[in-house]
Amino acid sequence: MSSTISALTAAQLSQAACIPLTSWQANPTGAAPLPAGRQAVPSLSNYGGTATDPDATVQVTAFANESTRQLVFTFKGSDKFAT
Repeated sequence: MSSTISALTAAQLSQAACIPLTSWQANPTGAAPLPAGRQAVPSLSNYGGTATDPDATVQVTAFANESTRQLVFTFKGSDKFAT
């Protein structure tokens, strides 16, 4: 069993991190294309900011692969400049 993820898997999860958490809560396996065997874990994910302004939202989304027993946490920073 590999203890690391491939560069492609990392890139796919990084892209998936930009999907609003509310979408993952509604559909953990299909809010966006995910690497095989992965799904979002909304109970381990969270966001700060406002749900109505996704550019202002900082969020952490967890993705799990039960067959490899891997858990990956992704981070999306805000697109807004803080003053």
